[in-house]
Amino acid sequence: MKYLAPKREQVHLSRKLRYSSISFFNFIKASCRFFWEIHPIYCHETLSLILLLSASLYGILSSNEPRGDHLNKSMLLFSGLCCAALCICASGADSTQEQLKTLTGSDLNFSEANLTLFSSLEVFGSFDIGEAVKFTAPSSGFNLQKVRILAWSGFNETTQTYPAERNIMLEIRDEDLKLLYKFADGQNNYFLSPDGPVFGEIEIPEMKMTGDFYVVFYDRGAAPIGAAEVADSGNSYLFNGAETFPAEFVDQDTNKTNGYNWMIEVLGE
Repeated sequence: MKYLAPKREQVHLSRKLRYSSISFFNFIKASCRFFWEIHPIYCHETLSLILLLSASLYGILSSNEPRGDHLNKSMLLFSGLCCAALCICASGADSTQEQLKTLTGSDLNFSEANLTLFSSLEVFGSFDIGEAVKFTAPSSGFNLQKVRILAWSGFNETTQTYPAERNIMLEIRDEDLKLLYKFADGQNNYFLSPDGPVFGEIEIPEMKMTGDFYVVFYDRGAAPIGAAEVADSGNSYLFNGAETFPAEFVDQDTNKTNGYNWMIEVLGE
């Protein structure tokens, strides 16, 4: 019995299809991961579409028949669908952001305020004193999802470098100061900027809030918080782990009491 060697062009096409299949499925995997990271809630339908299309095209890729042209057209179609899915996901994420309601602990217009940076570590020499803001949820309730804080980790103009990573901490407490949620992370993940303070956004597990609640930020000297100098601290406090006290200080030169409003906002629906 004689065995005929495959023709050279058939071998070349077989390898081409095999390598194209590997690249194609790597592309599918990367696309699914990318869409999921954009917005997992709004991309379930998109991911389902990608997987369904992938399963359909698998028959083409695993076929023994040379279908180079068909494969190229299929990959082009898949790329187009991925672009469309990306637009859908981005649109869904933007619309969600627009639907979120923002609460502030002050009626002050932050853009017109006289801002400064404040650090509890520098003033009190303690890691355990935080800047707290009291919020009041709407009567219908409030699903807390994000916290935005104006702060800055710093930047060395001489060496053009950022500071080393250090920890900050965030707490959510109820009206009786009972701890509901605690979060810690490196400050450079949220407040990195060469130009000055920036609003860092911290996502938290969705929490149903009613009545008054507190957000406490521990800058720990790693990211001094933005503060507006005011006559009355209002809903801004300092928290020592047991109780709150007004964010007010007496100027030793003028004997005048100055207050601070911490630049903290919460987002939810």
